[in-house]
Amino acid sequence: MNYRHAFQAGNFADVLKHLVLALVLVHMRKKAAPFHMIDTNAGCGLYNLASIEAENTGEWCNGTGRLLAARDCFPGEVSRVLAPYLDLMERGFRTWAGGMRELVCYLGGPLIARRLMRDDDVLIVNELHTKDPDALAELFHRDRQSTVLGLDGCVALKALLPPK
Repeated sequence: MNYRHAFQAGNFADVLKHLVLALVLVHMRKKAAPFHMIDTNAGCGLYNLASIEAENTGEWCNGTGRLLAARDCFPGEVSRVLAPYLDLMERGFRTWAGGMRELVCYLGGPLIARRLMRDDDVLIVNELHTKDPDALAELFHRDRQSTVLGLDGCVALKALLPPK
């Protein structure tokens, strides 16, 4: 299967998936022991919402774009649950003179994970698609706690479990 996540980055399914990921990682940080996170289908980790792929579908508008636009309308408990995800997504905005803001990039699972992990936790990201492993390698090239692989997801999972 030839799947490029850039076409669907930030859509409603990403919002749900990445919201749950953020909440799980926030919960995992309560453990004293370090943990491993393995992403077998990581994509490229960061998506330009002005790219041809993202503009082709515009799916992010009804996903993360819609959620961020309504952020101030949520009741207290809902805001608290959404905060770990939305705080990270806020980093994707560019602010123009006069206060206008534009969402220009979407953090994928690998960056969401890394930004929520502690210094002793381990991130392993894997992507088979021909272009995306290079983008992941560039994204994490200075991060000693992250490893980038370019294997079939099932092969990677079998090789990495259980973590050492």
